[in-house]
Amino acid sequence: MWPKLKFYGGFDQDKADNAEDQGGTGGVLVEFEDGRNYEISFEDVDTLKTMINRRSKEKGVPFYADHGMIVLEKVTLKNMYIAVRELAKGEEFNFFSSLKEWDPEKEERYHEKYLKGMPKLTYEYPTASEE
Repeated sequence: MWPKLKFYGGFDQDKADNAEDQGGTGGVLVEFEDGRNYEISFEDVDTLKTMINRRSKEKGVPFYADHGMIVLEKVTLKNMYIAVRELAKGEEFNFFSSLKEWDPEKEERYHEKYLKGMPKLTYEYPTASEE
């Protein structure tokens, strides 16, 4: 089933819980059957409000803009996939910059910076058994 979500550094229940608790996650690749790839981050509404408030205090501007961000009511794997699938039905992905391919070096840097000592897993959703 397309599109697919891929996660730099893997994705397990701990990462799912952290994404939900922290109100967001980055390092997500959206892959389409035709080979297009998009790097996306997901944030929830409360996290976005915090970002806007912080930017307003630090820079004196009342907005926050980030390329490749999708805002969800709640950051869960299911909601991430629903958002991507629905956006893919229209032309919304034209607003994001397509990547040429999955970048294994970026995954390696992410793993070294954030996941030292943890096994490298590239989680793909939906999996073949979920399609």
